[in-house]
Formats: sequence, C-alpha cells, structure tokens
Amino acid sequence: MSFLLCIFLASTIWTFNALNKKQHYFIEVKLNYDSEWLKTWTTGGQPEKIRLEITGRGFDLANFLLNNRNPQININETILFNNKKELSSLELIEPFFSKFNNKITLDRLTPSSIPLPTKKPYFKKVAVKPNYDISLKSTYMISGPSLCVPDSIILSSKKPFPETLNTIYTTQFKKGNVSSTVFGNVGLMLPENLNLISEMKSVWIYIPVEESTEKVIDIVIKPEFIRAGNIELIPNIVTLTCRVPLSRYEKTTAEKFYIIALTTTNNQKKAVVSVKIAPFWAEHISTKPATVDYFYRNP
Repeated sequence: MSFLLCIFLASTIWTFNALNKKQHYFIEVKLNYDSEWLKTWTTGGQPEKIRLEITGRGFDLANFLLNNRNPQININETILFNNKKELSSLELIEPFFSKFNNKITLDRLTPSSIPLPTKKPYFKKVAVKPNYDISLKSTYMISGPSLCVPDSIILSSKKPFPETLNTIYTTQFKKGNVSSTVFGNVGLMLPENLNLISEMKSVWIYIPVEESTEKVIDIVIKPEFIRAGNIELIPNIVTLTCRVPLSRYEKTTAEKFYIIALTTTNNQKKAVVSVKIAPFWAEHISTKPATVDYFYRNP
C-alpha cells in the first residue's frame, strides 16, 4: 500500500512539474469558405487550414485546447469589405488568443497570409442612345435619325446584369438656336446602384440639322388600302403637305407615302384619311381633304 501511495505521489509531482513547465504544441485551424459565395469568384489557391506552433505552460496549453476544440474560421464575402487582396493569418487567429493574456505565445504559423479570391467579372454589350434637348432656328429641322458614335459599348460588373438592361442613354445635351448639324462629346448615364464600369466615359452624339422647305404632293388613295371591299371614294386623290429637308426634296415623292381611308360605322358615308407610311424625314404632315365621301359600287 505504501508502495502504491509513493507511486501516486511521484506521478502527481511529475505531472504537476510537467504541466508547470513550458511546452510546445502544434494545432491546425480549419478554414471554411462559403461555397455559394465562392462560386461567383475565381479561386486563388486558398489553403484549407492554418497550422500553428504555440508555446506555453502545460496548464495554459491544456486550458487553451479545452477552449478551442476543433478550431475553425468561416470566410465569406463580408471579409472582403476591407478591399484587401489577401487576409493576414495572424489577424484571423487573434480571437483564439484574446482570453489568454499572452500566456500562450505563437512561435510560427503557416501560411502567413491567405490570398483572396478574385471576383469573376461579367460583361455585357449594350446600345447607346442620345438624350438631347435642342431648339431649332425657324425653317430648320432635324433631318434624320440622331445617333451615338459608337452606338454600343461594353459594360462590366461584379454581379450578373439585369436582363432588362440592354440600352443606356447619354447625359442630356442642350443647345439653342441650332441651324447646323450637331456633333459633340457627351457623358454616359449609367444605372445607379449597379456599380457598373464602362469601357469609355463618353461618346460622340450626332444630330443632323438642315434647312427645310414645304413639299406638296397629290396622292391617289389606292384601293388595296381601303377597308370594306368595293368602295368608291370621292375624291380619290388627296393633297399632302409636309416639311422636308432641302436635300430630300426631290426624293419626297408620292411613292414614299401610303394613305388609306378608314370608313366610319355611324352611317355618315365619310371616310377618314390616314397616312400609314411616310419617309422618316417628313414632318408636320397634313392632308386635304381630311375626309372623303364614299359609296359602294356595283360589282
């Protein structure tokens, strides 16, 4: 019995002395990456764990390990708000040591830093349309389609593009008393809250402006554009008046227009003249008369 007691006392003293002495220990901290978040990023060789070599009294090491069973660190998109290209391993593991008041010392850790994944960029080509507010001199008109040069650009984003985003507009171009073609450089209006990056900051806007004149044409209302079958129109010719650019005067012919007469349903025997097709450069179009008489002719 005395022998066993001696052995117990000796073991206790040995254990106490061992726990009171400084010890070295290796520990691994697992790194958990948010898989859903990581899908939208390119991997940069991120490690799966951080390996630590620590020193402390046996008592303190035992307490440290007891408080940090299966240590893990979760890495997600929130961590990236610091805009760094890499994370310091020392900063990540610091919370594990905060309760030990320097009783545990860190001798070595591997790796010293964790490279952050790089965001996968998204790209989309969108149309660019002009946005302008101009006033013209008397007898002048916009003589054709206004456009941007280039008429499309590539946008990039760190998030997928909305399906509805297919067109962007320029900042508003303002000019008064215009009597010649407008050609100027304007900025772009990118949608807010999408954090888009444009390949260029501005584009050229082109607005063709030209002196205009009045054009008067007699046009036959063609039977194939008349509703309700065999109808006789009186008159079957209308006089069309419009304003056109000087350069388009000779090209503005009757063949460029298509006019129909819409019969009414109130038995008034009047058909309303309607211009269905006209060249894009013609403006302020009117017809005389605005209505014509009609009757059904015998087959």
